[in-house]
Amino acid sequence: MKHRLTEMNERQREDTFRLEYRSQQQQEETRRSQRSLFWIAGVVGGALLLTLVVMARLQSQAIHRIAHAVHVSPDALEQTRLGAWSGQSPTSIDVGETSVEAANQRLAAAVEKIERRIGSLEQTARGKKDPEQRVYDLKDEA
Repeated sequence: MKHRLTEMNERQREDTFRLEYRSQQQQEETRRSQRSLFWIAGVVGGALLLTLVVMARLQSQAIHRIAHAVHVSPDALEQTRLGAWSGQSPTSIDVGETSVEAANQRLAAAVEKIERRIGSLEQTARGKKDPEQRVYDLKDEA
């Protein structure tokens, strides 16, 4: 009987050691996979941050080039804008006033278009029909 108890204790100890060993292996595997995941996330995040910085720098350079081109030679800018469209000399046209007037005209046209659309929607909501719109009634055809 003592011999059996000793064997059982030995088996339990061996099973306990095996379970502890497997548990340690699983924990180590989990740590390795988490470490790999953090490295991948860090590399991707760093690449995105670097891309963001580079794009901001490129946009800043482009803005400065455009501002420099307008500041240095507004006549050249106007010439390229009007070159093939008019036979007039670009020096006789003021860039600021022309662009503001054109923008105001486009804005006024857009507002008028929106007002017409709102008016037609209001008429539709009230149930009024356009006199030019032909309404077919099924009773008249029968």
